[in-house]
Amino acid sequence: MGDFKIIAFDEDKKEYFMEVFGKTTVEIQGFIGFKANTPDGIKHLHRIHKDELTPEVKARYHKLVARKFNVPIEEVEKTLAETDYVIDERGCTIHVDNPQRWI
Repeated sequence: MGDFKIIAFDEDKKEYFMEVFGKTTVEIQGFIGFKANTPDGIKHLHRIHKDELTPEVKARYHKLVARKFNVPIEEVEKTLAETDYVIDERGCTIHVDNPQRWI
């Protein structure tokens, strides 16, 4: 996998990571995220690395998003097929392996 990880330290975020990914550290595509306007307001997000997105993880992610925003799971699946899977960085820290490669 890549050099970039997002690590949950907040208890609520740890619970979320465990529910979706089964671990508290998740690979992300890069250390620089992006801001987005979400139903919960403006958030700083990071794209989840494609190797993390197994069919089981996707199914748990879809279920959690559908429940959180009270929308049909089919709508979540359709939307995510056209966009990226992301993680809000609140309650997390970013870790870079081999930082000398990125300076």
